[in-house]
Amino acid sequence: MNRATHLKIALIALGIALLTGIGACSPAEPPKPTKPVATPTLPSVEWQRPTRPIDQSTVESVHLSGLLQLHQSTVNAVDFARSGTRMATIGADSLLVVWNLASGEPLIMQDGNAGRELFFGPKDSLLVTITPTGKVDVWTINVSPPRRLEAVTSFQGYEGRVTAVAHSPDRTLLAFGGVDGSVHVWRVPEGEPVVNFAAHAGTVQALAFAPNGQSLVTVSMDRGVSLWQMPEGTLLRKFTDPEAGPVDILPLDAAFSPDGALLAVSTENGVRVWDVESGEERYTIRAVQNAAANVLTFSPDGALLVGCGGQPLIGVWGAQTGAQLGLLPTQGELCSNVVFSPDSALLAVMPRPGRNVYLWNLQHIHDDVPPEEKQLDRADRNTLGLPPGVRFYDVVWSPDGRFLVVLDEVGPIYVLSAAD
Repeated sequence: MNRATHLKIALIALGIALLTGIGACSPAEPPKPTKPVATPTLPSVEWQRPTRPIDQSTVESVHLSGLLQLHQSTVNAVDFARSGTRMATIGADSLLVVWNLASGEPLIMQDGNAGRELFFGPKDSLLVTITPTGKVDVWTINVSPPRRLEAVTSFQGYEGRVTAVAHSPDRTLLAFGGVDGSVHVWRVPEGEPVVNFAAHAGTVQALAFAPNGQSLVTVSMDRGVSLWQMPEGTLLRKFTDPEAGPVDILPLDAAFSPDGALLAVSTENGVRVWDVESGEERYTIRAVQNAAANVLTFSPDGALLVGCGGQPLIGVWGAQTGAQLGLLPTQGELCSNVVFSPDSALLAVMPRPGRNVYLWNLQHIHDDVPPEEKQLDRADRNTLGLPPGVRFYDVVWSPDGRFLVVLDEVGPIYVLSAAD
């Protein structure tokens, strides 16, 4: 990891003006659609099995340690088994693959699967796939020869256009939201309906379960943000209520703090954070339009809140106070996704259109100095050993921290680790 000063005064001055709305700022124009580029011939990478996570102590040794090449189109979804021994992927090529993370070899391949999302069920032996039309299939992973996926049950989770999907932390509840403002909750793997309720008058555009799985927040295009008891589906609280009066700010996405005490909601022009128990607003972070709208996430230790979107900067704030701790530039590119390492010390950033990948070391983000004076280490595609000439699509961190997975727009999967 090369040390460089990436938060120079001139850039930070511009960044603060952009992110905090100081001075006259115009909304960023949406990026023009780009066609996937063909991936060049890739070098052979011998699979290396990591025995330790990527964290503060091993970040200097992170490198490309595996290359998985089966998908012939964009990988739409990735999930890891709790045991850390398997990874499942599903692509736009209708191929579903269960990978052995000890060897980097496929355990099971299933062609013709129309799923767009997938996740491991309550047990690592179960896999759940969801189509864009709301059809849910539950599979048993059978690794006895001939290795295959065996159908357990199938059900229609939502009738109509699905706009939001979320599963509870224990993977036993699956919630759907749609254009009619209703929410449908199912029990997995049984495929049993739990509760249906009219949550909003407008489209449900985001859902999030609380960390304990006992409540569900819904975010709607009607500008409402509500909290519901699970699995009963009873209303606990309305954080914003368009029926009680005009709501000026359109909410876009929501995230709970790891302890479930705070709820953060990204909006058109900033971030609003509420105390979940009292329903009182804790603080508001002002930003220019859509600056923190695409991604909003808390660090696993609950100390940091990160947001990014329609500006070429990543905002980092103290989760308890909303105080700005730093601004991470993305070299003129907008933000597609950010993910924390399990130890909260590292932040992987996927800009769009995916010409690079950044790995920020946040060790000094809490230093008591102005943001423009902070010295933060950052690795990029070159220092991480990623091949030139490819364009990336997404980045995913395994829950145990051993694997950082980077997805190519046209199928290849690059696996980074701190393997020796």
